[in-house]
Amino acid sequence: MVKTSEIPSVKDLFKAGAHYGHRKDKCDARAKDYIYMFKDKIAVINLAMTQRSLQEALDYLSCRAKEGASFMLVGTKTQAKEKIRKVASELKQFHVTDRWPGGLLTNFAEVKKSIKKIDRFKEMLESEKGSYLTKKEKLKMQKELDKMMRTFGGLIGLDGNPDVIIIVDPDTEKIALKEAMSADIPVVALTDVNFNPQKISYPVVANDDSVATVEMFLDLIKNAIARNLRPKKIEEDGAKPESPKKTNKEKDE
Repeated sequence: MVKTSEIPSVKDLFKAGAHYGHRKDKCDARAKDYIYMFKDKIAVINLAMTQRSLQEALDYLSCRAKEGASFMLVGTKTQAKEKIRKVASELKQFHVTDRWPGGLLTNFAEVKKSIKKIDRFKEMLESEKGSYLTKKEKLKMQKELDKMMRTFGGLIGLDGNPDVIIIVDPDTEKIALKEAMSADIPVVALTDVNFNPQKISYPVVANDDSVATVEMFLDLIKNAIARNLRPKKIEEDGAKPESPKKTNKEKDE
């Protein structure tokens, strides 16, 4: 479990701009419990609730890491993508930061063909076979490889659905969230008050447009997973470490 002292203080969250929400007319009614007040028609997020939801999310991720779970980090907005690549790389986990490949979680067999195509192209360009290609053919193949790497590069090595999805801004990543829900994969997400938090297994409600807040969220996640991550193994007695109870099971559209 994550120590309470490791959760950012209300003051630190405030400094990161985590309290800034959306205009009142853009707020989702189901996020009302996370709103402290409105100031000049702008929602002020209840940072005490943010602390509480962070604790629950980090405890869950810590427990899943101990079980040897696999994680996929998702975030295509400018404020998140570079940090997600860095965190995923350090954790040796999967990520999507360019665009969500439709069917990734619901039709993986098709997506896997594209991932395998990357290996074929790399082998072709780096082996003797590439010497038989014309300069024009090499440039065309390299251009296609670069395009595939932007979309599928963070998925190389993926053999099936990850155990947990971590999303920055589910309002932007609606397709990823919908597929995760369809595949019954738990989701931890940094979400603002313009989105229904009840769709998310472990919502952390805060300003998901603030670079400082996004980086704080991802650093906390990285630390919680990194110090607990264990390779998957089959217990002899079939028992698994007990996970914290999943919250917010409601997944109404």
